[in-house]
Amino acid sequence: LFRLAEPIIFGRFVDALYHLKPGEMNAFDAVRDIVILWIAIGLLGIVINIVVALYADRLSHICRLTAAQRYFEHILSLPYSFHTGQHSGTLMKVMYEATIFLFTMWMQLFREHVASAILILTLFPIAFYLNWQLCLLLLGLVAVFCAINAYMVFKTEVGQRRVHAVDTEIGEHLGDVIGNVTLVQSFTRTHLEVETFGRLIRKFVQVQFPVLNMWAVAYVLTRSFSTLTVILIFLFGTYLFQQGSTTIGEIVTFSGFATILIMRLEQLTLFSSQLFFSRPVLDKFYGIMDTRSALVERDPPVAFENVT
Repeated sequence: LFRLAEPIIFGRFVDALYHLKPGEMNAFDAVRDIVILWIAIGLLGIVINIVVALYADRLSHICRLTAAQRYFEHILSLPYSFHTGQHSGTLMKVMYEATIFLFTMWMQLFREHVASAILILTLFPIAFYLNWQLCLLLLGLVAVFCAINAYMVFKTEVGQRRVHAVDTEIGEHLGDVIGNVTLVQSFTRTHLEVETFGRLIRKFVQVQFPVLNMWAVAYVLTRSFSTLTVILIFLFGTYLFQQGSTTIGEIVTFSGFATILIMRLEQLTLFSSQLFFSRPVLDKFYGIMDTRSALVERDPPVAFENVT
C-alpha cells in the first residue's frame, strides 16, 4: 500500500508546483508538507519491507526443512517393492528439486505476491476515485496484458513438460552410470555411455530451445507493453487535460500506477508460470508422499494406573 501512496504524493507535488505562481510565495513552503509526508512514508515502507523480508525468509526455510524431513521419513517407511521400482537418484532428485521450488515459492509468496495481490485489489478503487476515465483505460490495458501472458504460458507449458521429462531421463542415466562406474569400466562401456549422454543432451537442447524462444518473445513484449501503457496514459491524459477532466498531477499519478501495476502483474505471471512448469516435479513429489506405507505406526504407549 505504501507503493500506491508514492505516485499519489508525486502527483500532488506536481500539481502544487503547477499552480504556484512566480514570486507569489516560496516554492519550498508550498510543498513542505507533501515532502515531509513523502519522506515519512518512504522510511516507514523501508522498515516494513525489512521486517517482512526477514520473517518471510525464516518461515520459508522452516517450511522447506519440514517438507524435506517429512519426505525423508516417508520414503524410509515405504516397502521394498516400491524402492525396487524407483531409482534412488530419482528419489533424491525429486526431493531436492521439489523442496527448492517450494522454498522459492513460499519466499516469493510471503515477500512479494501477497502484497502484490492486495495492491492490485486496492489500486483500482483508488484509481477510479481519482479519475474514472484514466482508470478504465488502465483496466483495459491490464486486461490485454493478462491475455497475452496467459497465451504465452499456455503455449510454453507443453514444451516445458517435455523438457522436464528429458531432464529426468538425464538424471536417471547419470545416477545409474556414476553409481556403477566400476562396472561400466570393467565392461568397457565408457565410450557407449558417453555417446548416450551426448544424445540425451542434444535431445534436451532440441526441446528446450523452442521454449526459450517463446520466453524471449514474452520478455520483449512485456517490456514493450510497459512503455506503451505509459505512453497511452500520457496521450489520453493530455486529451482529458484539454477537456478539463484531469490535472497534470493525476496524469503523473496514473503513469506511476501503470508502471507499478505492470511490474506486479509481471511478477505474478512469472510466479504462475513457475507453478505450471514445476507441476511435473510437484506431481512426483506429492505422488510419492501419497504412496501408502507398509509399516504400521505404533500406537502411543498406554499408561496403566491403579491396576491391581
